[in-house]
Amino acid sequence: MSTRSQLTKDLNESVKSLLARRVKILLKNVVKLEAKGFKTENKVLVFSPCRLFVLTSRVPTKIEFHFHYLEIQAVESKKLNQLQ
Repeated sequence: MSTRSQLTKDLNESVKSLLARRVKILLKNVVKLEAKGFKTENKVLVFSPCRLFVLTSRVPTKIEFHFHYLEIQAVESKKLNQLQ
């Protein structure tokens, strides 16, 4: 994956084959998710008109979890360029 957080061709095709039949995809982006301590993992965020999907960044990709935007209760930022 590039430093600009873009999906590779294979990963993009995997996301499309997993979701495009059921969901209208508005935006796909690769992000670094902070795990335990300072360890980070690459994840794929897929935005649809009313849901957010968090997918693995490996091919074949899998849905780790998803939720409706109205389920978001808070967004917190402890650093200037980081959301938690």
